[in-house]
Amino acid sequence: MNTKSNFIQLILSLAIGFVLTIFFLGYENIGLTKTNWFIKYDTISDFLALKFFLNDKWHFPLGLNSNYGDLNNSIVFSGAVPIFSLISKIFKNFLPYNFHFFPIWITICFALQIFFSYKIIFNFTKDNVYSLISSFFFIFTPILIYRLGFHLSLGAHWLILAYFFLELSNNKKNILFYKIILITISSLIHFYFTIMLFMMSLFFSFYRYLEFKNLKFFIKENIFILISLVLTMYFVGYFVIPPTDTLGYGYGFYKSNLLTFFDPSYSDLDTWSLFLPDIGNVKGEFEGFGYLGLGIIILSFFLIIYIFKNFIPNIKLNLKYILLSIIFLLLAFTNSINIGNFELINLKLPTFLYAPLSVIRASGRFIWPVYYLIIIFSLIAFYKLKIKFRYLLLLLIIQLIDLSP
Repeated sequence: MNTKSNFIQLILSLAIGFVLTIFFLGYENIGLTKTNWFIKYDTISDFLALKFFLNDKWHFPLGLNSNYGDLNNSIVFSGAVPIFSLISKIFKNFLPYNFHFFPIWITICFALQIFFSYKIIFNFTKDNVYSLISSFFFIFTPILIYRLGFHLSLGAHWLILAYFFLELSNNKKNILFYKIILITISSLIHFYFTIMLFMMSLFFSFYRYLEFKNLKFFIKENIFILISLVLTMYFVGYFVIPPTDTLGYGYGFYKSNLLTFFDPSYSDLDTWSLFLPDIGNVKGEFEGFGYLGLGIIILSFFLIIYIFKNFIPNIKLNLKYILLSIIFLLLAFTNSINIGNFELINLKLPTFLYAPLSVIRASGRFIWPVYYLIIIFSLIAFYKLKIKFRYLLLLLIIQLIDLSP
């Protein structure tokens, strides 16, 4: 695709993203000073972090938010989308009272979710209409809408899709540069995305090393990414808090359930399905909430059909994505594995492992890359099976009706 086509696609994505934001927030809440929709603790906390940051002078590191709390703090330890907070601070003298950029951020998340999902599907199908309709399956997903409802910075699921686009794309020109930019940007949005993207990058890099035995490129690639990332993290204030103070409880608790893709409820009060019943889960597994939606669940059966039509070649061709999924699933399920309310496995880990694992204490979030791989390959399988396009539209309608609660 040339630059002009990419620009047109991006503008169209932004237009759709803005319309979706109006529906998501309500027209009356679109303004950049409107705060009536801040009803969740996390959203209010992020807004307060932004207010303190904007009303403080510049420090070094640049993200230092010294007035927010008793200890040294940084905007990167809030959900106030650090990259947007830093940009806003540059123009703080021109901003209105009670300013926040959250509606803009939500619009960008919707827009880039559409943009990169469209690019991924088009890369395989070369079909504009199919790719556009497919992109809505990535928008109408409970995990995205749920996070944007209260964890604003964690709504940047487009970072995962952008990384998969780089790996799945046939054009590998300047891929290392784009990876460095993407992983660096992720650290200016939310560190959980940084961990995910860096792990994926390291995995694919090691897989290529095993395939081509190019040790020099393997070392160079990962050193460049690591240096760029650490420098960025230093300049924005990731290291103002001692590493020992960042350790926390949660690994093995804030996890995912084996049935998460089919369970429409993460609590007794909320359900995301009009059709499927609550399966049940244990406390803490809301972090690993991963209900696909009935439309996508049906769509995934076409992936199974496609795989078994030519089982061995399909497995060999996509082995790296299967292995990556297994790694992320193991991290998401942790050492305490449940099927619904039933505890299947509870392994006691060596005590020393809990320190490094506490960095990913909300490990249930590691279900997200697997979640999107299921959608990507299900849509590709549906297309390659040459099923009539109207049935894809039907599945999208089922998805929307199912999520209507």
